[in-house]
Amino acid sequence: MFCLHLDTASQFLNDMKKALSIISGVMFFLCAEAQVEIGSDSTSAPITEEQVYSVVTQMPVYPEGQEALERFISENIVYPQPSIENSIQATIVVAFIVEKDGSTTNHSIIRSVSYGGELNKEALRICRLLRFNPGTQNGQAVRVNMNIPIKFDLREERKKKKNKE
Repeated sequence: MFCLHLDTASQFLNDMKKALSIISGVMFFLCAEAQVEIGSDSTSAPITEEQVYSVVTQMPVYPEGQEALERFISENIVYPQPSIENSIQATIVVAFIVEKDGSTTNHSIIRSVSYGGELNKEALRICRLLRFNPGTQNGQAVRVNMNIPIKFDLREERKKKKNKE
């Protein structure tokens, strides 16, 4: 008979959460850094003004790179006080379009928690501040769909507050 003590089960769940957090971070980096090489075939469909791509020759990138993007988010995110008081932690995934000028538009939450309304608002606020080097297709700047996870972690918030003191 298999028996698992409550404290062991709790530790196991915490370890699994950490592992999933690391895996989702790695997947984000891989997706953000991915570049698909597409040949410039003269029979390619013409690029239209309104067309929004999911994959392009050169995906949009944050100007100073992935680490700078993470630093910008970390330094500018404001953890909502009600979420701190209720110990709410989550990763909110925001979808948006990177426009031809690098600005972001059409922001929407694609992954959330039902009790995370304040976290959703803050994740959207942060994503509206972002500017990227635009994506290109056949040498032309184009509109590109992107998703970005915004992680709300109370441990990180506490570290941030300690560093300010």
